[in-house]
Amino acid sequence: MQTVRLRLAPYVPGDAEEALVINGDEEVMRFLGGVQHRTPEEMHTFLTWVHDKYASYRESGLPYGAWAVRELDGGALVGTALLKPMPDADGEDTPSIEVGWHLARAAWGKGYATEFGRALVARAFAELDIKTLNAVVPPGNVRSEAVARRLGFTHIGQTEAFYGRLLEHYTLNRP
Repeated sequence: MQTVRLRLAPYVPGDAEEALVINGDEEVMRFLGGVQHRTPEEMHTFLTWVHDKYASYRESGLPYGAWAVRELDGGALVGTALLKPMPDADGEDTPSIEVGWHLARAAWGKGYATEFGRALVARAFAELDIKTLNAVVPPGNVRSEAVARRLGFTHIGQTEAFYGRLLEHYTLNRP
């Protein structure tokens, strides 16, 4: 996928060192469960798992993904874009579909999450037979809540149905 300023491509294990700069940043990961991968080897193993998981979805004809987001001007990795089934507290996929994002600190405030979020929303409604799309945000993450609102999502309250933790739940109905 491509937007005006960004290119989204599936993560590959070779992205490990660049991804570690983002995913190893305590401030970036503060609302995402903290830093979980601290070495290039750990990130490589994780990205191998991500690549294989989303490749299996694509092989099944599903448009889900965890994409590396890169600037068109220079190709710098600036974040992650997600379109996927939401996991329950045990990590099992539910029928609920979400869009998600996280960005490198250097990319904050540039409108990137909103830009690629719009592309994800369009893809979800074009390629999936769903009535509602979801976004979940940890309480206190006002930047991500603002992105959800800019994308047209409505806050419907808090939930513990996904990821095994309390989250602010946003939904967007098919136009």
